[in-house]
Amino acid sequence: MLRRAGLAADETPDSQELTGGVASDIWRLDLGRGPVCVKRARAKLKVAQDWRAPVERNTFEAAWLETANRIVPGAAPKVLAHDPGAGMFAMEYLDPGQYPSWKDDLLAGRVDA
Repeated sequence: MLRRAGLAADETPDSQELTGGVASDIWRLDLGRGPVCVKRARAKLKVAQDWRAPVERNTFEAAWLETANRIVPGAAPKVLAHDPGAGMFAMEYLDPGQYPSWKDDLLAGRVDA
């Protein structure tokens, strides 16, 4: 997907699996052009129960990110590539040092309105 989209040349990027989700596999890939985030929807969620969800939801998530950015530029990560058949897309990587996790903030009691 990354090569087809022109994001990666003939390189084997370093990768790091990111944590926190149960419905998708998420990786940080360090390309020559900089880091990107790749998200792939899982058919079976990472929970003890046998919970399943359609992987097509990945297409709707990518479309939502693109729509949010059209309405409010910079409101969501920019979608860089999308492969609906594989149920995955690549988006710009947002450094957690600069973009804290909303979930982590809520769990720590940090909330603003």
